[in-house]
Amino acid sequence: HPHRVVLTHHPLPDRLQLFHQAGAYTTISYEKGQLNKSIEGILKQLYHQQLQSILVEGGAKVLNAFLASGCWDEIRVFTAPHAFGKGLTAPALPSEARLTNESRIGTDWLR
Repeated sequence: HPHRVVLTHHPLPDRLQLFHQAGAYTTISYEKGQLNKSIEGILKQLYHQQLQSILVEGGAKVLNAFLASGCWDEIRVFTAPHAFGKGLTAPALPSEARLTNESRIGTDWLR
């Protein structure tokens, strides 16, 4: 099982499935509205726990914070053939990002 890392700005209820599944996890708290300023500190904390390779899955705020910090090596984007309606805008890719590979998975694209 992967080591899960949960970023949160508020206490999490004990009933979450995460806390009752096999595998290790780390919960990292940050001040609300301060995620962009916290990324490098979060990565240092994970490094000290000997976690040196991470896969970031998250909503727009988490993804934008990592992209804005410049702390990324590779970006993978799934694109569906239809829009879901209203919601947050997807993160903008950094100008230095280059498409190196793409493949179709069902009706979606992985780029």
